[in-house]
Amino acid sequence: MEVRNEGFDGKAYQARFDALAERGVDIHGEARFVMSFEPSSVLDAGCGTGRVAIELARQGAEVDRPALVRSCAAHVRAGGHMIAGFALDGRYTLDEYDAECGSAGLALAERFSTWDGRAFAPGGDYAVSVHRRQS
Repeated sequence: MEVRNEGFDGKAYQARFDALAERGVDIHGEARFVMSFEPSSVLDAGCGTGRVAIELARQGAEVDRPALVRSCAAHVRAGGHMIAGFALDGRYTLDEYDAECGSAGLALAERFSTWDGRAFAPGGDYAVSVHRRQS
């Protein structure tokens, strides 16, 4: 099954919420609702730009990255790959991600700087990591 996200513009989506916040509109209703249940950790699946996850973490919830990596890795069969790309903005390091993948039985196979396959450049602002399940 092929899943496409045609028409989604992450920058425009985030700009909409930035503009609302600048006008004084409360944009954190989702996070406040979730936190009303007093969770110690939260999985923000389908997180878009990460807006809600960032607010949940700011309010003290662990936004459950190790559990997410383990859950995703559980679907990777022997010899299969898990591929993820994310910004390297200091909130989640490649060392943390690699360690969590390793704990889930995945080893780093390749890493790129962009989704178009450019070689990884240490110190860059984005990484696409390809981890492989050992057979």
